[in-house]
Amino acid sequence: MQRFLILCATLALSACVHDAYCLKPQRYENARSIPPLHGSGDLQIPRSPNALVVPPPPASNVPFGRQVPDPKHPGETVTQCLDQPPPMPKSDQIGDGDS
Repeated sequence: MQRFLILCATLALSACVHDAYCLKPQRYENARSIPPLHGSGDLQIPRSPNALVVPPPPASNVPFGRQVPDPKHPGETVTQCLDQPPPMPKSDQIGDGDS
């Protein structure tokens, strides 16, 4: 019985902060970049057309999470994180596809 009460309390508390993780600084934000490898002397490193290229950082800072107005509760905000899909529209808000 005591385990059940502890589980209920833990779930109740975790439900309040389930999206707050994306508002905190992320571990990758402090990652250092290293310069690309270059051959020395006559040694040339071959370029592969299949190599993955890391794009440069964006010109403006894009937050991982942000507070947005809650459409269900006017005057309140909800947390929107980049790693979560956006909310789906209700079926009555979707057209029949005949345009």
